[in-house]
Amino acid sequence: MSIIVSTAVEDTVEVQPKSKVKLVVEVGSSAQNALAHEVKVCLGLTKNTNCDIVSIHEAASAEKRDENFYILLLETEKPFIRDMNIKSYENL
Repeated sequence: MSIIVSTAVEDTVEVQPKSKVKLVVEVGSSAQNALAHEVKVCLGLTKNTNCDIVSIHEAASAEKRDENFYILLLETEKPFIRDMNIKSYENL
């Protein structure tokens, strides 16, 4: 079982113009990649937002991480956060 703790925010979240959306998926997961492509298409059509599909390692090692908006799709098939090692967690 995974538990996700978050903080309530306003109903709408505006992505800053200089921000880029990053969809984070597990390498080799066809289901997460398919979902990411669907999200990418929907964001492109409805919000005119360009986004990239990246792995957790690419997201963790990216420069200027605070300028990006990340959507993690890692928990869609199996628990990810529960099974993550300490180093990976710290990189989040």
